[in-house]
Amino acid sequence: YLNNNTIGDEGAAALSESLCNNDTLLKLNLDSNNIQDYGLTAISRLLSTNKTILSLKISGYNYFTYKSIINLSRSISVNTSLQSLN
Repeated sequence: YLNNNTIGDEGAAALSESLCNNDTLLKLNLDSNNIQDYGLTAISRLLSTNKTILSLKISGYNYFTYKSIINLSRSISVNTSLQSLN
């Protein structure tokens, strides 16, 4: 759980990049991390390739616009493993 750590966009991008080849992490909790569009775009890229993450929590104090949410929805449409998004 990485919630409430204020990792921001840069942290979300670094974490997403490091998890691209991950095959063990099942749950990722990024609630209340001050993630904005740049970070959500990185998370979306991760979800486009990662096939093991079953649950993603990104609610709380994160701030997204319509554009980055559209990117997330596109990634989810090709992701076959994600079962829960909050």
